[in-house]
Parts: sequence; C-alpha cells; structure tokens
Amino acid sequence: MSELGGLHSSLEAMDFSELALAFIAIAGYAIALNGLFSARSRGYGAVLALAAAAGFAASLGEWIDGVMLMALMVAAMGLFVGIVWTLSALCGLTRGPEAIEAAASLPAPLAADPGEHECGIALPSHSSHAHSG
Repeated sequence: MSELGGLHSSLEAMDFSELALAFIAIAGYAIALNGLFSARSRGYGAVLALAAAAGFAASLGEWIDGVMLMALMVAAMGLFVGIVWTLSALCGLTRGPEAIEAAASLPAPLAADPGEHECGIALPSHSSHAHSG
C-alpha cells in the first residue's frame, strides 16, 4: 500500500478524540504564530500545539501518518497565510511603518456633545392610533 493510501485509510478511521487533538494542534499553532498575543501566550500555544500533535500522531495506528498530516497542516497554514498576505498587498491593505507613524500623529477625535446635534425628526406619539377603529 502506498503512503497516500495508508494516509487515506488513517483519515477514514479517525474518531472524535483524534479529530479533537488535530484541532487543538492547529489552534495552538495559530496562537503560536499570532502577533496579537504576548510572548508568554505564544509560548503556551506552541507547547500546546506540540503536545497535541504528538498525541495525535501517537493515537493513530501508524504514527508516520499522523506526522505527515501535521506536516501537511503546517504547509497548508503557511500557504493560506501567504495567499492572504499577497491579496492584502495587492489590495493595498498592508501598512508600512510610515503609515503607522502617521496614524499615531493624528489628533484624538473630539467627543460629540449629544445636545449639540438636534435632529429634526418628529417621532409619532403613542396617543395617535392610525390603525384603530
């Protein structure tokens, strides 16, 4: 049986616990790469991803199939991030250091005074019954 055939049979035989370990590994890897979290949180995410990936590989009948699936997951996430970055660069959504510095130098927005902006919209009163009777 080829390696891809063995991988396919491993995918068919997965139960909930193996899928949960794979999901935890993917989520931990995403947290480890995310720049929104602190260094400590990213470290915990990396440890969580590594532990879940090892548990996932060990829980499959052939551990090499689990290792191959985790490698494919890392490659797929890298491909996804590369595509998103390319599309955002083509659309002009990426910011360089100059744009961040320019945004930081803008003045703070003024607080709106609710009494300053009176709307001339007349609301219907509760005493008028247009559909009565």
